[in-house]
Amino acid sequence: MEFRVRFGTIGGTNRTGTVGLADVLPLLRPANDKWILALSSPYAAGFVTLSGLDGRPKSQQWSSRMSNRRTGLILDFGGVLTTPLLPAVLAFEQREGLPQGACLTALYKDDAGVRITSDLERGAVSQTEWNEFAGKMLGVSPDNLMGRIFGDLRPEPLLIDAAAAARRAGIKVGILSNSVGLAPWDLYQGYELEKLYDVVVISEQHLMRKPDPNLFEITLKLMDLPAEECIFVDDTEAYVQAAEQLGLAGVHNQDPKQTVTTLSELLGVDLTAS
Repeated sequence: MEFRVRFGTIGGTNRTGTVGLADVLPLLRPANDKWILALSSPYAAGFVTLSGLDGRPKSQQWSSRMSNRRTGLILDFGGVLTTPLLPAVLAFEQREGLPQGACLTALYKDDAGVRITSDLERGAVSQTEWNEFAGKMLGVSPDNLMGRIFGDLRPEPLLIDAAAAARRAGIKVGILSNSVGLAPWDLYQGYELEKLYDVVVISEQHLMRKPDPNLFEITLKLMDLPAEECIFVDDTEAYVQAAEQLGLAGVHNQDPKQTVTTLSELLGVDLTAS
């Protein structure tokens, strides 16, 4: 008997393949009231579905687990360890009397806006220079503009607590964040990154930005772990996909509770435990 195997991740289905029953049986592992298909492929980070070649399902959807234990967790900062970015931006627009979507249009859809934001993340321009540009584009005061835009961001306790639980379990936890400049407003102030995490990589300090593969490689080197042992979490799907291309397991953070559940499964550690 042959089976078609669909490998998937949080970011979506990656590939399919055909395997024989003899190939499947050695990979089965008991786990509570179900069986786990333990695979070594980096594409098996989310789920595996088996079906016969006639297309009829031969099993329920199976959870999958990497045969090599994950020992590293790399987290984005804004939108992962903080509350989501978009509501903060919308609240800023409302306070300033701007039409909804004004920031997105002026800074992330306009070519000049995209360039200067990219330059900011790489440390090529200062936050003050970005504030001046963005203030003109939006027709608002440039004074501490970055801080005003993201002033409503708050810590995300579910993921902060999960990261702490991972470290207690012996998992190395790193931060990989695209910078928005460090002055006059510091996005990271009060989060004690150097104290609470094993590795902290801020893009501007390395003169590059996600999704540059070299920035991921720098982070992995500082973590002293291979890509295959690490999980990367980001709220930007394109950055998750870039990490997956390098062999990391990717988790696209859209709901903190679901992300913690997924990480607990991938790491084999209950990250909800206090």
